[in-house]
Amino acid sequence: MLAVQIVNYNTPEATDNIVQYIKDKVSIDYFLTVIDNGSNEELISKHTTKRLEKNTNKLGGVLAALEESKKKSPDYYWTISTSMKFNPTFEDPAEELINVIECSDDIVGISPTFTGDLTDPPHRMMATIHNRRFHEAPGSIGMYSLYKGNWILGEGLPDARLTSSWGTDYEMKYKARVNKKRLMLSDRVTVAITKGTVYKSGKAGKSLSDYEKESRLEMETVLTEKYGADWKSILGVQHYA
Repeated sequence: MLAVQIVNYNTPEATDNIVQYIKDKVSIDYFLTVIDNGSNEELISKHTTKRLEKNTNKLGGVLAALEESKKKSPDYYWTISTSMKFNPTFEDPAEELINVIECSDDIVGISPTFTGDLTDPPHRMMATIHNRRFHEAPGSIGMYSLYKGNWILGEGLPDARLTSSWGTDYEMKYKARVNKKRLMLSDRVTVAITKGTVYKSGKAGKSLSDYEKESRLEMETVLTEKYGADWKSILGVQHYA
């Protein structure tokens, strides 16, 4: 069984569009968990499974979704960002992604390949289509990916102090590598990314620039404390956010 997870924060239209897409395209056994991460009352998704009274930042919402979903003991967890819009595909995207990670015991996670106006190096690394079924991620994939349940709940969870989710991709890639596991990108399932929608709309209470500065500082502080001043080298960071 697959747990499909969406965290809504003041973006109900984007959340509801993803829910409708999943209902239209996914035919395998799945269930939806929609966490509302402290949205304004009028901006709560109609599909909400559980509401958090206060915003817990991005990673807090994802971790709350994992806790809610694991009550049903799914085999796979797929968290989808409200910044994503699926490009047309003839396949059931969930079935395609699951089929890939079941190709080998050492594959534990897969992300759609990104398209769209991507300017920062980490996102650009996830935007190369090799015209194969899938390929190994050259950099890292983060929380907004499909993972085998036993790995994400065991070895794969990032530090909860990375509340903005910045640096979670670096840490998850590192944990996969040291445990001889692989993370993949799909060439068949792709998503267009719209960066910082909730911040650009003014619904987050802070600017995108302020959010990025706070997130970068949080990442540097937490990962330096855990891995030392040379954390980028230790975690294998190829392109810094």
